[in-house]
Amino acid sequence: MVKLVQNIIFRCQTIAQTIKGNTEPSNEIVEVVDALRKHAKLIIFHMQNTMTPELSAELIKAFRDMAGAMLDEQLIMDSSYLVAIFNYFHTLIVDFFGPLIERFDVCQLIDLIFNDRSNVYQAVFPQQQRSVRRQGNQAQKSLSQTQLQEEKKREDLRENLNFEHDKKLYARIEREAEWRRGLKEGDYLDALSIYKTP
Repeated sequence: MVKLVQNIIFRCQTIAQTIKGNTEPSNEIVEVVDALRKHAKLIIFHMQNTMTPELSAELIKAFRDMAGAMLDEQLIMDSSYLVAIFNYFHTLIVDFFGPLIERFDVCQLIDLIFNDRSNVYQAVFPQQQRSVRRQGNQAQKSLSQTQLQEEKKREDLRENLNFEHDKKLYARIEREAEWRRGLKEGDYLDALSIYKTP
């Protein structure tokens, strides 16, 4: 377990430095997220019972360094990188925050992630653009061509982010639709639905 945690710490620190070097390491983030999801219960158990306080604090600091580097991003070039960022944030919030809520450093980390004034959120969901969207067409017309192109890029990023999040749901609905298309008169069906598909 100690080796696993030390490996995760090293990878988080490496990714943080890579991001600061203006690289978008999507695959490396995905690997860390997979490891965190796979071993979340085990890591948390050892943090609460057997791991030294120093190593636990070092792990949370590595999480924070990686999150901080992501939050400092002002320009996202690749939608898969944005998806990886939000999957990382999702994993920390869903898998680690609840069990470790009593730790002050974990609460600080989650507070950092929810700071919507950070660069990454402004790059994708800028506050000035939010007000423009609320005000409607007249405000939209006042934007310059450059601003419109930038907003179009952001819109594409948001669409990709939403699609990635809902991809499994879409795939399940497609499979069910395919199954339904194959039904014919006289087929026997179980009358139990485990999904609430509209």
